[in-house]
Amino acid sequence: MKIYNTIQELLDDLNVTKSSISSDFHIYKYNELSHVENEIFEPHRKRFFSINFHVKNVTARRIGYTYFSNLDESINFNSPMQIFSIEGEKSVGREGFGVFFTSNFFKPSMHRFDVIQKFPFFKLNALPYYRLSEKYFLEINTLLEKIYAEHVNNEAYSLEIIHSQLLILLHRIKRMRSDMSEVVKLSRAEEITHNFEDLILKEIQSQRSLSEYAKKLNITSAYLSECVKKVTGQSAKKVVIDYKVLQAKALLKNSTVSISEVAERMGYSETTNFVKFFRKYQGKTPLAYRNS
Repeated sequence: MKIYNTIQELLDDLNVTKSSISSDFHIYKYNELSHVENEIFEPHRKRFFSINFHVKNVTARRIGYTYFSNLDESINFNSPMQIFSIEGEKSVGREGFGVFFTSNFFKPSMHRFDVIQKFPFFKLNALPYYRLSEKYFLEINTLLEKIYAEHVNNEAYSLEIIHSQLLILLHRIKRMRSDMSEVVKLSRAEEITHNFEDLILKEIQSQRSLSEYAKKLNITSAYLSECVKKVTGQSAKKVVIDYKVLQAKALLKNSTVSISEVAERMGYSETTNFVKFFRKYQGKTPLAYRNS
């Protein structure tokens, strides 16, 4: 499976000729695309965040193991390394926006985990598309048009303005999220996985067992594991570990926080236990990771 390590690699396969204002950000309109490389249609992963805002004549997409169709007037969000593919893209007159950015684009720079925690519509695994009401559709469309204009014109302070506009966009979406409706109804397994990831992010400081998460979701731990495995292809325990490792990396990159403080913030009463956890899943000690 192809992995796009940089935004420029993806833009090359999309045959986008307009230059980016930054290697950590790009926005384009769907009607600019032509002669797209076949790799884009196949399942692939990206090492950066993306937002797809669909206006009209957009056919189908697949995120992870979930298929979505009839996407006009909808929006979706992809976290780094999610599986993504495009299906049946034969429409003429497609309209919408594609937005790509890395966590480094934020000022001050944010870690990938910080972005996911701050804006939880980005997740590591299951994620629905959202249908937008007319009010929200027009609001997001207006914001994206402003970002696009700054990006294309690239005048004095455009980069700083786009930084601010992207944050405004993400915060607006966060406010709207509770009123958004899903484009497709999630299966029971997808809904449980979706809520499970929300719960992990909300209680990331705790050291909860799977049975405790299951109890909060009013299901058995066996059923939780079954649902998560079906939706993500990995165990529920692995999903928790992935979030914990991301959290640890984000804290360790903050050089003002001691290793013992990182352990405490992650819910470890003994620093040695945190060190063992990190070394087990990263192959190096927290200090070695910080210094790398």
